[in-house]
Parts: sequence; structure tokens; C-alpha cells
Amino acid sequence: MGALLTSTVIAAIVAAAVAFWTAQRKISIENITQDRRAWREKIRNNALSVHDALISRDEKSLNKHRAEFAALLNPNDKDDVIV
Repeated sequence: MGALLTSTVIAAIVAAAVAFWTAQRKISIENITQDRRAWREKIRNNALSVHDALISRDEKSLNKHRAEFAALLNPNDKDDVIV
């Protein structure tokens, strides 16, 4: 009887730990997805603004957008280096 009770308690603890881990992972994934969605929207808006600045040949605005892109992109990634 004691062994059954002990194994039931251990199973309950393991189930609770797995449920907690799963919930934390789901919350983390949702937050990352929301942050990426907002980041992509910023990139799109900046790209449209760069296009408008190129059409109007506004150098001051282009320099501003260059700085914004440098802040939004990963400066340590070779694919994101601005030349």
C-alpha cells in the first residue's frame, strides 16, 4: 500500500512539472511570435519610408532610416552588416 501511495505521489509531481514546463514554453513561444510580428511590421514601415525618401532624394531621411535599420538588425550577423 505504501509503495502504491509513493508511486502515485511521484507520478503527480512529475505530471505537474511537465505541465508547468509545457505552459512556460507555450507562453514563451507566444511572446516571441508577438515580438517578431511587431519587428517585421517596423521593418516593413521603414522599408516603405526608405523607398519614399529615395524617390524624393531626401538624404537626411535616408541617413535617419539607415540608423534605424542598424538598430533593428543584428550588427553581429554577417547578413545584417550595413555597408
